[in-house]
Amino acid sequence: PEGVWEGADLSFLEISKGGGFLSANIQDYGYFTWDLDNHMLVDERPQSVIYENIFSPNGKFLFVGAIGENRLYSLSPIFKEIYSEETCPPTSAGISFSMSSRLLAYIRCDRLFILSIQNNLEVELQNEISKIKIDPPLVPLLTTFSPNETMVVYAHEKNLTFISLSDNEIIFTQVAHLSSITSLAFSPDGRYLATASYDGTVKLWGIP
Repeated sequence: PEGVWEGADLSFLEISKGGGFLSANIQDYGYFTWDLDNHMLVDERPQSVIYENIFSPNGKFLFVGAIGENRLYSLSPIFKEIYSEETCPPTSAGISFSMSSRLLAYIRCDRLFILSIQNNLEVELQNEISKIKIDPPLVPLLTTFSPNETMVVYAHEKNLTFISLSDNEIIFTQVAHLSSITSLAFSPDGRYLATASYDGTVKLWGIP
């Protein structure tokens, strides 16, 4: 309703592809998701602290990372929870979907998890990669999939780590910047990876 959250701070605000859903974490009020097409509130968790909410590229899924739990929702044909799990404190990080929206990556505790979303909306653990460095805790943790979904890259502090999804082996690790990496993204053809950092630079990496 208009004016209810006037003056409140938005921690996260995301809109799905096509504009059908809006997901927001509103400080001092909690977490909310609206079905904009049908003008209805579909998820409400007052006083919950959400660290990240992200819609899939195809607009069909919503992943919500909160203190102590992760939840994955399907948005079509109806809004419903299809996966949930407890997490290590404070929460998961480095959350990303593949371009096809079939795979979901996130870092929880000291492991990198890859979930696979099946056509029947069943969710399976496809990969679990251990010994992922996550300290210090305030440094951004980022992940991204190659467009062909054969590898995942995660960034921690100044470093990039490339991991094969066929055998969970580290392909190589690269010191990429002078300060912590803040964002990374593949080109659509998978030939390049762009990174940005607190050191004030943006770099483009060729992918063999």
